[in-house]
Amino acid sequence: MTPIIKYFLLVCLFFTSMATNAIQVHECEDEEGHRGFYKHCPPGMTLVGETSFEGDKKDKLKITHYSSNNSGD
Repeated sequence: MTPIIKYFLLVCLFFTSMATNAIQVHECEDEEGHRGFYKHCPPGMTLVGETSFEGDKKDKLKITHYSSNNSGD
């Protein structure tokens, strides 16, 4: 393998390892205006916004999910 190919593979590996440490959270909305946070928007929901959290593999991301039914029924 030539030194250029080795260097290219090393750079690719570096950027790939950085990308795996990021977590993306998508805010999605359904037809009735209800919003939620998901890894990917479920069918029937549209993407409102997204946030990317970066961290180290040693760090643990703790997420608490709260939900309620505010339909008034």
